[in-house]
Amino acid sequence: MSTSAGANVTLRAVILDPLSHKDPVTVVGTVVLVDLGIERMDLSHDGAKLAVQLDHLDEASRRVVAELSVADRPQVSVNGAVRKQQRRTFLQAVSVSMAHSPAGRCAAMVERIAALPCWEGEAVEVKPATAVAQELALGEGRTNQNFVVRRRGGAGHFVRVGADLPFFGVSRAREQAASRAAAATGLAPAVVLTSEDLLVRELPPCGPAAMLPRCPAALRPGGCKPLHQRLRPRGLA
Repeated sequence: MSTSAGANVTLRAVILDPLSHKDPVTVVGTVVLVDLGIERMDLSHDGAKLAVQLDHLDEASRRVVAELSVADRPQVSVNGAVRKQQRRTFLQAVSVSMAHSPAGRCAAMVERIAALPCWEGEAVEVKPATAVAQELALGEGRTNQNFVVRRRGGAGHFVRVGADLPFFGVSRAREQAASRAAAATGLAPAVVLTSEDLLVRELPPCGPAAMLPRCPAALRPGGCKPLHQRLRPRGLA
């Protein structure tokens, strides 16, 4: 099936005013779900999320989709027609291509993390969390990119990178404040550094699961009071 590339629009523009897009459009977003069984893919960008129907794809696009891994948070460009059925807005895709190389984006982020000031100029080893997920019993991030940093002597750090996602109610400032408060009560590792889109925490030698034995004591009556007191002044209650 041949098709001409449509006008470039944002996911948010499609969701807020789907009926204004009569002609084919092209959107770019991060893949957060791929389910070939129901011919569906979900894209996310700038807090907006859009469902993409895949049953009209050409063969080249099907090969692209088949090789996608959500864990790599790939960015794709999708061309298709905007459809609205009752309250559901989606994109009927006819072609999908890679917008940016996942490997290239990952390499750029690794370089950025290695240059963070908290390492004080020390050469560190930075790996995507997916590379050590089984070893450290790490879950999969769907709204952020996760990395593990090793310093000389074996000290580990966990780095989370992600922007605010208002559409999902995700605030990185609140996440960072909650992490600091949890660390102060012993429920979570210490926070080393924060920025607008980045959170660096210490990583226990055996991974986050090493913090679990501390939870029962903190969750007994009265145990959560320090945490609650720290959250309320910051407007997080």
